[in-house]
Amino acid sequence: MRAFICISGYVAKKVSQEFNCDLCTSKFITTKDLEYEIDTVCKYVSLQDRGGLKWPTKCTLEILVESYQNFNKLIRKEFEEKFLKANNHKQLLELLVFQKNGIVKFNSWSIM
Repeated sequence: MRAFICISGYVAKKVSQEFNCDLCTSKFITTKDLEYEIDTVCKYVSLQDRGGLKWPTKCTLEILVESYQNFNKLIRKEFEEKFLKANNHKQLLELLVFQKNGIVKFNSWSIM
């Protein structure tokens, strides 16, 4: 889970750099430590933070975990052959994650 927190923080930072809107950025990054069910993991990551980490919102973290889980499902034995034959791997994964989380894609960006 530590890796998911760090990776989703990085993803949130990169996405928020594209916006010039504090409200939009607040959908991806929180200014306080992440409060999550696995509090010991968050405390450990917090101890490693020397001020440079961006803390993802709970929603951002959940979307990253959901993406990882969906990708693992797609490469299971029963789906792997069909998935590898598809030409649009990225779009397929986005569609699965976006539909499940109620995210609408607008041009190249998504809106929750």
